[in-house]
Amino acid sequence: MLSKINPYEIIASHYRSMYRHDTGKIDIIEVGLHFSIPLSLAIVAAYCTEALTSEVVGIIVSAASIVAGLMLNLLVLVYTLAYNTKNSGKPISKPGEFKTLTDELLATISYSILICIGLVATAFLALAKNLPIAEVGKFVTIFLGASAMLCLLMVLKRCHILVAFELNQC
Repeated sequence: MLSKINPYEIIASHYRSMYRHDTGKIDIIEVGLHFSIPLSLAIVAAYCTEALTSEVVGIIVSAASIVAGLMLNLLVLVYTLAYNTKNSGKPISKPGEFKTLTDELLATISYSILICIGLVATAFLALAKNLPIAEVGKFVTIFLGASAMLCLLMVLKRCHILVAFELNQC
């Protein structure tokens, strides 16, 4: 039962996509940045800001829900592009690169959706009347929000490369 909702493969494939193209090994600096930037922002915000208000939580939930919906739509579009490219009969000049790029993009989009779901879930913790739970909720919400922004930048960059790849095929 739990295997149907286990996010391990989504998380693992996202972090596997952070590799150095020259060596093929995981880029420790990139992975470190994806942890250290959100962690730094969450620590600073935990000490420098007050509790998240219900209005702010409402905005966070709305924004994360919209981003998750847009990412789901983009996931379908990338799948459609990959499927149509595969079945078009036209040769792809660099099929290995195209497959790698679409695999990485699908992994990052899926991870972004997962982060947005977590962001919605933890934002409500910040409204708790219990102070430690509210502080944990605020910390995790800010951490996941920063992680979502970094993932969106990765998706943007990979979509840009994919579109440029497709335009160069013509």
